[in-house]
Amino acid sequence: MCRPVRPDTKRAEARIIGPPPLTFSLQAARLRRIALSEARLRASILAGSKVVMTLTVLQGGRAIAALAVLQLHAVQAADKREGARGPGWLTSILEHGHLGVDFFFVLSGFIILHVHANDRRGLAAASSYAWRRITRIYVPYLPLVLAIIALYIAVPSLGAEKNWSLFTSLTLIAAERPPAPALSAAWSLIHELMFYAIFLLSYWAPGFRWLIATWVVLIGVTNYLPIDIAGLNLPPVLQASLKVFLSPLNIEFVAGMIAAVTVRSLSLVWARVVLVAGITGLAGFFAIEGISRVWFGVAMAIVIVGLVRMEMAGAISAPRWLFFLGNASYAIYLIHGPVISIASGVLVSFALSWLATMTLSAAIGLGCGILYHLLFEKPALLYINRWRASPIRQRALTKR
Repeated sequence: MCRPVRPDTKRAEARIIGPPPLTFSLQAARLRRIALSEARLRASILAGSKVVMTLTVLQGGRAIAALAVLQLHAVQAADKREGARGPGWLTSILEHGHLGVDFFFVLSGFIILHVHANDRRGLAAASSYAWRRITRIYVPYLPLVLAIIALYIAVPSLGAEKNWSLFTSLTLIAAERPPAPALSAAWSLIHELMFYAIFLLSYWAPGFRWLIATWVVLIGVTNYLPIDIAGLNLPPVLQASLKVFLSPLNIEFVAGMIAAVTVRSLSLVWARVVLVAGITGLAGFFAIEGISRVWFGVAMAIVIVGLVRMEMAGAISAPRWLFFLGNASYAIYLIHGPVISIASGVLVSFALSWLATMTLSAAIGLGCGILYHLLFEKPALLYINRWRASPIRQRALTKR
């Protein structure tokens, strides 16, 4: 009589249960990563420490903004060279590229407060902040603008239509109305520099938030009420600087700062709600004709709150190639204008189509911007920052 074979209970259970599915393992790892990020973020905020993390979504947004501005200028160059316009549906999309500058303004407000909110007050921290901002703007900018100025002086007909200002070109301080630097894209840097100078006051002014609130009120009063500041009898430099100071575009810097404050106290659930609200605001901006571009900046600030909070929690991140283009975005923004102008002038002799001229001009502008970033901007800034951080330089600064 044969005995019945008793099954190995443990092995049977192992076969039935088995290892956890890969999906659940990945989900658990993702939840642990989010929880760890949340814990670190809360600990840093509660400790009052300086929360500075690399935000890939912002660098990705910076890349998209720079590409949008570049593409707009490629369209304009192709229109001018070919004497015709491209497909209506395409140009109607690409002609919104100027809004990339508005994103830059919002981003600057966010980044400045995100990075420097917990800086110590006083001269030492203020000088460190000023050094970083000044070198970041002027080191990549000056070689290009000096080359353009030399070209305009050598061939006056090239710059005759611009009515550019030598003082504004070299200093990025408004001296005329409208301020016209030799490098066309540098008009936005005048606003950037103004904002950096205003934020410098935060290292001494205890009620800095009230200064910002007063600034916003002044902008609203002078732009949306029948008040004409042009009638003031002021020197040209002060008149031009006042015009920049009271520009409605500066509200976008403030929107970025508010976004940086908001993101620290926002839960991940509410971050998704805020993101949807921001996207809805963007849709409304494009649906309503004639609305001020400032509202695009405000909607983008809301979108940034949602995206950044989600990245802080480890939920999203930008791809590496977009992050790289974001790092090169300032170089692309600076150099693409002159390069596209020259490239489109050369390409027109080949009797190419409008689309080919536009596409090739944009590609050449992008390539030159990346090369300028890799060959000059990145190594130059690295060298200057290392020089400032060198022990000999630090001892010299301490003695002062």
